[in-house]
Amino acid sequence: MIAVDSAQDDRTPRTQQSAFAPAPGRVPGSVAPRSRARLDPQTRNRLGIIASLLFCAAVAIFLVSRYASLVAENYNIQALKVSLSHQVARNAALQSTVYDLSSPTRILHVAESVLKMQPATPVQVRTGGQ
Repeated sequence: MIAVDSAQDDRTPRTQQSAFAPAPGRVPGSVAPRSRARLDPQTRNRLGIIASLLFCAAVAIFLVSRYASLVAENYNIQALKVSLSHQVARNAALQSTVYDLSSPTRILHVAESVLKMQPATPVQVRTGGQ
C-alpha cells in the first residue's frame, strides 16, 4: 500500500506496510480459498451429500422418537380400556346385588323371619292423633 506523507512539501509517495497487506515474499494470489464458492465441485458435492445425510438422519431420529411415543401412548390406552371394562363388569355385578337386596319379597322375608315383625292389622293403625 502506498501512503502519502502530508508533512512533506514535495508530495513524494512513501511506502508503508499495512496490517492488511500480504507479507513480503508472498504472492497475493496464493492465499488458500476461504469461501465455498471457490471449492472444487467434487468437494462441494461431498459436502452436499454429507449435509443431506445429516438432515435425513435428524428427520429419521425425530420420526422414530415420535413413533415410540405414539406406541407408548397406545399401550397406555389399551391398559385403560382393560381397566374400564373391568370396572364396568364390577359395576354391573354391584348393580345386580343392589337389585337383589332391594327386592320387596326379600325385605318382607327378612322382616318376618329374622326380625320377627308382624304385618299391621287395620285395628292397630291409628289415624289423626286419637
